[in-house]
Amino acid sequence: MPKNHSVTINGQTYTSISQAARSLDVVRNTLVSRLKSALPLCTQKVDTKITLCGQTFDNLSQCARFFGLKRATLKSRIDAGWPEERIIVNKKFAGKSVVVMGKRFSKVSEMLAHFNAPQERYNEYIKLGLNPEQAIEVIIDKRKRVA
Repeated sequence: MPKNHSVTINGQTYTSISQAARSLDVVRNTLVSRLKSALPLCTQKVDTKITLCGQTFDNLSQCARFFGLKRATLKSRIDAGWPEERIIVNKKFAGKSVVVMGKRFSKVSEMLAHFNAPQERYNEYIKLGLNPEQAIEVIIDKRKRVA
C-alpha cells in the first residue's frame, strides 16, 4: 500500500496508515497486512494474562518459558482442553525423581514448584553442567540478592 494516502477505517479517516496504526495502537505492518487480507481490525485491548497452576503470567510466552515449554505446545494443549497438571508436563523431565536440600521430590516439576523456580532458568543451569541441587541453590541465591 502506498504511503501518505488517506485511509478510512471503521468510518474514521486518517491521513496515513502510520497515523491510523498509532491511533488504533496497532503495529503498522500488522495493520497493513490486515487491510490487504481483509482480516478484521480488532483494535480492542485484550487481557493477555494467563493463570496456570496458581501462577499468573503477563502472557502465554512468559508462561511457556516458566514451565520449559514451547509457546505453540502450551497453546495447543490449552486449546485442546487438557487438565492443568497434564498441560505443564515437560516430557524431558517427566518421571525423574530428584533430591534437593535433603528433600525427595517425585518429579522435577514438583521440586520446581516447591522452590518457585522457573523451569527455563533451571534448564539453563542443568545444560551448563550443574546438578539439580546446585541449580536450585543458584536460583535461590540470585533471588535473595535481588530482594
